[in-house]
Amino acid sequence: MPFVDDEGRLPGDLFALKNFCFPAEALSEDECRKYLSQLHDVRLINFAEGSVIELLGFMDNQKIGHRPAKSLYPEYQEVTGKGEERSERFAEVKPALSSINLTSIKSFIKIQHLKLSKEEYDKLVEDFDKSSVDQVIADMQNYAKLKNYTSANLTARKWLKRNKETAPKPQQVNPAPQQNSYFCEKCETGFSSADGKCPSCGSQGL
Repeated sequence: MPFVDDEGRLPGDLFALKNFCFPAEALSEDECRKYLSQLHDVRLINFAEGSVIELLGFMDNQKIGHRPAKSLYPEYQEVTGKGEERSERFAEVKPALSSINLTSIKSFIKIQHLKLSKEEYDKLVEDFDKSSVDQVIADMQNYAKLKNYTSANLTARKWLKRNKETAPKPQQVNPAPQQNSYFCEKCETGFSSADGKCPSCGSQGL
């Protein structure tokens, strides 16, 4: 999965996860929650909604060709307290999951180090269209040089405008010239033509 970090973790924000992995799918947060809970129940992942998703056994089955980067997301045990006791330092810094305002957690989409707010996302969809916006978010997520950018909203809007301007325009089909009926006195026959000339002798028809 291209959005997993070097420690096999993903954000536990369902709205962000859906836009990372399935930007073009009509998948609700309830469906995402159901599928993730099923994977959690069969011990393929650890899932703490609003915080982190961990792929179990990730480091045992992956070879990372560079020095692994420290994860931006907390360990599942740190968030939930399950599997080990939480340290006093962590308890002071991180509130229990039940006390976190999940509405605020779901109010933005994380694109690498940038954040796109729900309001900014909705405005982009209004100005362009959902399919184009979701595709640009996926492109930004996979863009190696995004670390040099400072605004998810401005970058997405700029890319959307560029894509719209460079999109191939539909070719205009010229309508066939209108043909009228004429009569050639020389050939003593009727014919249809756009310029009124007889196709047999070239004389101007009547």
